[in-house]
Amino acid sequence: MKQRKQLNRFLCSIICGILLISGCFSIPAYACTTAYYSWTWDDSIDMSDLTVQVYSANFNENATTTALFAWNMITPIYVRHVNYSSSVTSGNIEDINVHEQDLTGTTIGQTRLYRKNFLGIYVESSISSTNTDICQARIYLDPSLLDSSDEWRAKTVTHEMGHAFGMMHPILNDCETNCLMQQNSSGFATSTIQQHDKNNIIAKWGAYE
Repeated sequence: MKQRKQLNRFLCSIICGILLISGCFSIPAYACTTAYYSWTWDDSIDMSDLTVQVYSANFNENATTTALFAWNMITPIYVRHVNYSSSVTSGNIEDINVHEQDLTGTTIGQTRLYRKNFLGIYVESSISSTNTDICQARIYLDPSLLDSSDEWRAKTVTHEMGHAFGMMHPILNDCETNCLMQQNSSGFATSTIQQHDKNNIIAKWGAYE
């Protein structure tokens, strides 16, 4: 009995020592690197050459264009071509379409996703849909955003582009890390892409080579 107790104490000492040593050498990881939705872009869409159409001349400015390219060179997804139109009511002909539209409440930006049904017609799909192939994303920007600073406009467009690439609000994933994709109301939102944002988009789409 005495020998068994001594053996147990010895084993406990070894286990505690291993845990202590591993704690000293562990590398802190960014939390919530699964804060993204499970839907994907349709195989027919060239994700390395996504095209964007901005349907309001009001947003044809540096803050918007800078935001459209902000996610580039992180993953195999690229926004290669940005076209502009002064019409607010034009159709949706590109992979990602940016519209100026009055939004409700305090919302200044919103992203909606679309897929094609069996008739080849675009139908809206929930952003939280699973196992869905998305063919198009439409970003809506409230006109009130024009009264905001360049930084705020760029932040909003970049954030909505993140949704178009499948990124969710990390706070929905019980994550309180400061990053661009947090909701503004969460208190953890930043104005530029952070390492946490990069980790998430790489976790979903892979790293740029």
